[in-house]
Amino acid sequence: MLGIESTERAISFLHIAGECEATSFNLNMSEDYPDNTILTCSKCGHEPAYLNERIPIIVQKLAKGKQEFQG
Repeated sequence: MLGIESTERAISFLHIAGECEATSFNLNMSEDYPDNTILTCSKCGHEPAYLNERIPIIVQKLAKGKQEFQG
């Protein structure tokens, strides 16, 4: 992981896998966090995933390469 940025309600980071494969992720939290948390990534940015999980669980699943976040 490289290049983490955060605001009060959002976290953005860049994940680099291999020499040329980079994916950017944006995690946006609503006021009723963890409900209605939105994850978008550069590989499927047109299809955001609406999540109801806390950040540590989301990050663990991303680190394990889980695909259920796609749309």
